[in-house]
Order: sequence, then C-alpha cells, then structure tokens
Amino acid sequence: MVKRKELAVLAGIILIAFALRILTYKYYLMGYDPFHHYKIAEYIAENGEFPKLWHLSVYPEGATIIEPMGLYYVSVFLYKVLEYFGLSFLGAFKLSTPVFGSLTLIPAYLLTRHVFSTRAAFYAAAILAVLPAFSYRTFAGFYRGDAFSVFFMLLGFYFFLLSLGRKSIKFSLPAGISLGCMGLVWNGFVFGFVALSGFVVLCSLLNYIQAKSSKLLLSYAIAAGLGIAIIKYSIVVQPHAQNYIQDLIRYIYPATLLFIATLEILKTKTRLETKHRAYLLLFITAISGAAALKFFPQFLKNLITGYGLVKPAEILLQTITELQPTTLDSVWIGYYIASAIFVIGLLYLFKEFYKNKSEKIVFTLLWTFTSLYLLKMAVRYSFLVSIPVAVVCGFFLEKISIQKLQVKKLPKLVAVLLLLGIALNGIAFAGSMKPHMSEEWYDALTFLKEEEGGAVLSWWSYGSWIQGVTGFPTLTDTVHGQGIGIITEVGRIFVETNESKTLDFMRKYQVKYVIVPAEMIAKMQYIGSFLGASNLYYLISPYEGTKRIDGITADVYDRVYVLKIGAEIVPVYEESGKFYAIRKVYTRDNGKLIITKYSRSTLPFLAGEVKEEAYISKNDIQIPEISANFIIYIPPELQNTLLTSLMLLDGKGFESYKLIYSNSQVRIYRVYT
Repeated sequence: MVKRKELAVLAGIILIAFALRILTYKYYLMGYDPFHHYKIAEYIAENGEFPKLWHLSVYPEGATIIEPMGLYYVSVFLYKVLEYFGLSFLGAFKLSTPVFGSLTLIPAYLLTRHVFSTRAAFYAAAILAVLPAFSYRTFAGFYRGDAFSVFFMLLGFYFFLLSLGRKSIKFSLPAGISLGCMGLVWNGFVFGFVALSGFVVLCSLLNYIQAKSSKLLLSYAIAAGLGIAIIKYSIVVQPHAQNYIQDLIRYIYPATLLFIATLEILKTKTRLETKHRAYLLLFITAISGAAALKFFPQFLKNLITGYGLVKPAEILLQTITELQPTTLDSVWIGYYIASAIFVIGLLYLFKEFYKNKSEKIVFTLLWTFTSLYLLKMAVRYSFLVSIPVAVVCGFFLEKISIQKLQVKKLPKLVAVLLLLGIALNGIAFAGSMKPHMSEEWYDALTFLKEEEGGAVLSWWSYGSWIQGVTGFPTLTDTVHGQGIGIITEVGRIFVETNESKTLDFMRKYQVKYVIVPAEMIAKMQYIGSFLGASNLYYLISPYEGTKRIDGITADVYDRVYVLKIGAEIVPVYEESGKFYAIRKVYTRDNGKLIITKYSRSTLPFLAGEVKEEAYISKNDIQIPEISANFIIYIPPELQNTLLTSLMLLDGKGFESYKLIYSNSQVRIYRVYT
C-alpha cells in the first residue's frame, strides 16, 4: 500500500509535471499530426459518431481512418466532463496529453517501487516528470497515440509483475485489460506485447536452467490472451492494426505459450544436471530458430522491423525528421545528463542481475534493451525509451544515495544534484517549446478560413495544418494522406511548366486553392527525392557582407556577388576565379516584383553569362533558420515551373492562378479552372 506521505510527495511530482506540460497551452496546437487528429475528434464530439470515411483527407474520395477510435475518444470523453465548466473542445483537446502524461508517473512509480524500492520510485517519477524525451510528446497541444498508450502499457506491465507473486494470479486480469486498452489508442501496441513475450521467454529459460517454479505460463496466457482479445474484438480497432493482431494471434502468442509449456514439462518430467539442462535448451532454441527461419520468414522480418515501428528507409520516411536514425546529439537533447546516469545505472543493474536473477530484474533488462533497439532505428522512439531510462536512473540514484562514505551526506547530495541538473534542463526545454506553425502561417490560414470552402493543394506535410485550422479538405496530410503515389503526383505538378497540364490536375482533384510556403524553397530536395531527381533544388546563399570587385562594391552571397552600378544591380556568379552574369534577376521594391534581364553586359571582366536565375530577398521572404537577407539561386530545371512562379513571382506565367493573400512566409492562390 502507498502511505499518505508517499502519496503526498507523488502528488507534488505529478503537479509539477502537469505545470510543466501546460506551458504550451497558450499555443493553438503543436506539430503536424495533432491538427489532423483535432478535426476528427471535433467531428465526433459535434456529431456523436465516428466517421466511416474522413472527408478532409485524400480529396475528393476521402480516406479510411487508420488510427484506433480510442485515440479520438480520449479527448471527446474529457470534453464531455469539462464542458460543464465552460471549457471548449479545443481546450479539452489540448489538455488531454498533459493529463495523461502526468498520470503516467503513477504506474511508472508503482512499477519501479515494485521492482526496486520506494526511494528509487520517487527518483524515477521525478526524472520522468521533467525528462525532455518524455515530456515533448505530452505537452499541451501535442496529440499522438503513443502519449496515451504508454500509460496503459505501464499499468499492464505493473499488474503482470504483480501476478507472478504468491496467490496473485488475479492481477493478470487487470494486466490484460490494460494491455487491451493500450491497443485501443495507438497502433504501435505490438511493442508492448513483444516486450512482454520476450520477457517471459527469457525468464522461462532462466527458470528452467535453475529449476525454479513460476507462474509465467498461466499469467501470460491470461494477460496477453485477454489483451489481444480486447483489441481484436473491439469496435475501436481499425484495419491498419490487423497486421499486428494477426501475427500476435498466429505466431507470437501461441509460440510463446508453446515454448513456456515445453520448458515447464521438461522441468517437471526430467531430472538433469544444470549443465545438461543448458545443452538441451541450446538444442531446442536452435531447432526452434531454424524452423522459424524456414517456415515463417515474413514473421521474422516483421519482428526485426518492429511491426511497422521500425522500417527500412523509404522515400516518405526520408523526408520525416523524427524517423531518421538516432544520433548522439538527439540523445543529449532528449536525456541530457540522464543518458550518462543511465549507462552507469545499467552496469549496476547487470551487477544486481548477477547477484539476484529475479524475474523483476530480468523484466527490466529485457524491456530496456527492447526499447533501445527501437531508439537506434528512429528518433521518435526516444519517447518510449525515456521510461526505462528513468527507471534505471532512479535505481542508480537510489544506490548511490545509500552508499556509506566518511562524509555521510555526500551520496545523497550527489543524487540530489544530479536530479536537480535533470530538472533544470527539463524546465529549460519546456520553456523553449514553440509550435511548428508560425504566426504567419496561422494568419494565412485564418484568412483562408473565411473564404469560400474548397479543396486546397499544398505540399503533403502542410495538409494537416490546413485541415485543422480551416476545415477545408486537402489531397495529402501527415496521417491519412501519406500515399506515395499522390504525393509524387503533387510534386510533379509543382515542377510542371505547362499551365494547361496543371489545370487538368486541378480539375481532376477539384482544387480551388493552392498554398505555397517559403519553407518549400529549403525543402525542395524532398520533392526531388519523390520524383527521383537529385538536381531539383534551390541554392540559398545568406548575405555575408560587401567586397570590392574590379573597383565596384558588391554584396556577397557566397559565390554570388551583386554589383551596384549607379541605380542598377548586376548579379554575377563566380566559378574557377571567373565571373559570369546571371541572366535574369528578381527583386522587390515595396512589395512590387521587379524583373531585371541581362542579355549582355558591358562589364569588361565578365567571362560570359549563365543560364541560372536569381531572386534577391530583402526581408520579403522568411525561411526558418535562415537569415532574412539571402539570394535564391534558381537552376534551369526549376525556372518557369508552377512552384517558382507561385512562390516567388506572384503567379507570373500562370494566368489562372490569382494571388489572394501573401505574407513573408505564405502565399495563397485561387485557381480558376
């Protein structure tokens, strides 16, 4: 039982965690996906039903929602409670993740307390409350399924470990219910089952070698079986999750039961020495592995790639930052000094395992390394890894705080200082959190929201923003509009030079508006990757100062020099020590586009001219992480394209596209087909 004093301290940690996560409540929403999820949840709240087909995605056909229904009902249920206090649905939606993120500290505390000690549990809960790798997914406005799923996963793990105790098999029922709920809010639920199955297999191996009795077979049969049944037969599971469920039912669950049962039979029916039991075990494992490799190769491939959690590189994945392999920099940002504490704590945990091969220690190690495998593959899984990291760090801090040294209070002081360092870093991280959507983007979409409704074309990731703010349908988005085919088709239209072909596309998909953000200039290589063209990119050169060239003052933009000759400007390009005139240059004067052509030049030092064009920005275009003054070098492959025209030239050359709104980051065009 948790004592009152423990409860008070834990409640304080939870309140701190909630206060930290509510700092972003003032913003509209965070990221990309939450905007898409918001409109679906809002539809459910307003209409009282789950949409069979989502009309805002993959317009005009619509898209089947592939996320579990439970993901959306979390915020809908919270809204039904809080609407009596005058809270809007948007407010309830933004509160959902801070609430669950903070409450997740409870099962994390209970689990650590059960495996290690009360002090270790307090350390783990405090670390998890502020750890950036965990908090970033649970800030107000950041709405994703994994933020809710880990709460139920931890509950399931905790109850399952309890069920292994004496006369505690009853806990396998709440463990199964928790594991089932884990699958009702996130399609990545298979991770929890794989980690649990791996644990019981490994633990069974150790128990067999040591000839120890255990409740693993019965507990796993009830907990995993009930969890799988809830997911499979619940109406909230969508087709996208069926692949995971099928492999759980056909392979993972029965194979795990068969393996455990075989070892239990061998343990009771044969009396062998430890050495001979190990030999027999190696033989069974080798035969099982060879059979699986021979008869179930696809299943093994699914297992290795994490059933969709970890995938080989694809065109789509290459454009998503959070699905890139984890680097040391991303580890430091997500865990700070907790990463170093974790490594040392893991060594201590192995030492503990050597002394006491308890099921609890085996579980913690297996869970940790399963999580680390995911982290190695993609940055986004730092969220899942953050929980075992906090648990292992809590264990280590508890260990050093009870060390007996000559200076009695030194160990506790070291533990407190390390915890304080993690906390300060977490607070600083929370204070630095800003929404992906800028004010310019929000202003542009607010303007569009008041226009006549219609389908909107933009690059695929921005579709979620457009849906979430305007309620207008899009062809692509970051959740249900990720089809490589349509994204490639959109990319091809943006680099099309024939207006008639672009209008055929607009009529086909009933597009009324086109939105082109300045950020696409920097992301042009993504479109090129979809089209298989490595030469499709703009060269952006920031302003570097001035320089004298042949007695003439020039503004320097890397290898591009803008010469000032009276009222005239002459941009030139340097290559191998020679200068070439750029044949066409675009600038703006008080918002008005100015086009300057140079078919020939009287400057004696010029070696000729190049086919490239250039756009000189003087604070009229803003691209994130790039200085305000820069020059955009436009290669021949991107000249006269729809993208260049709409993004830089106010629609020049495409007469059916009329500019209706523009600011330094976003341009909106009305299409007249």
